[in-house]
Amino acid sequence: MTTIVGTAVFTGGFFIAHTIASGWVGTLATSNRGEATGLCLTSFYLGSSIVGVGAGLIFHGAGWTATLGFLAAAILASGAFALWVVRTARAGKRSSRSPAGRPTCPSACRR
Repeated sequence: MTTIVGTAVFTGGFFIAHTIASGWVGTLATSNRGEATGLCLTSFYLGSSIVGVGAGLIFHGAGWTATLGFLAAAILASGAFALWVVRTARAGKRSSRSPAGRPTCPSACRR
């Protein structure tokens, strides 16, 4: 019974995190939103495939404890990557502003 509850909680959390991340794509992508959405979905399916196969192999070879350790490491790694992406996006938005906080303007629009 514990295994079923744990699997349900992990799966629910996984899909909730994916929904939140998909919602952030439109907020963080100021241009090329279609490409950003495609990259998000590709990363979702590729990551799910790799982690799913890895977890299955680890479970088959080493059991539940090793599988939980692998999944915990995958969650921590993806969280760290998500924080890095958000910080990089925020730094990019700040660098396109003047010191006064206004968007920079090319010389052609200063006439």
